[in-house]
Amino acid sequence: MYTIQVPWGKHPPYSWRYKNVAAAERNKQVNQTLTLAVATIKDPLSWMGSMCRHSYAANWKHKKDHCPNLIANEFDARLGLKLSDRIPVRVRYKPTNITHHESLAGLWNDYYGGYAFEAEYPRLIIRSEDMLFHTPEVIKQVCECGGGKMRDTFKCKFSKAHKFRSSTTAFAHIQ
Repeated sequence: MYTIQVPWGKHPPYSWRYKNVAAAERNKQVNQTLTLAVATIKDPLSWMGSMCRHSYAANWKHKKDHCPNLIANEFDARLGLKLSDRIPVRVRYKPTNITHHESLAGLWNDYYGGYAFEAEYPRLIIRSEDMLFHTPEVIKQVCECGGGKMRDTFKCKFSKAHKFRSSTTAFAHIQ
């Protein structure tokens, strides 16, 4: 069985494995121990630009015309921050699970650093640019790494949040 997200959810941190089950009924049937997590990672600057356009569950003091704002300047001082302070970010994954980060760059480091350096389970981390420019080759390698076999085609998913962007997410069909 394959799913379009890891069974503990699409956006939660690596540490949610075994502690959370995403809402879809099929995720309750998936053995999380047998799940190969595959994370697509954007470079920090592009990612921060994406977060400025659609912040999901992340919250920090910012305006659309002044983002990403990592360190407070005169503009941020009007919002009540001291000059040169880092702009803190919090992410509300659930009402009972809120994480705090020193800045937007700190959030990127904490989130992707967890998958890259702290997770103690098998996972793949793929550069977003490789998915954009070398999709068939990358998907074939991911599929083979997971013990699968590529079919002749693969599917691409476009979400409403990304409808004006050129990014796609591809999912391999494992037989």
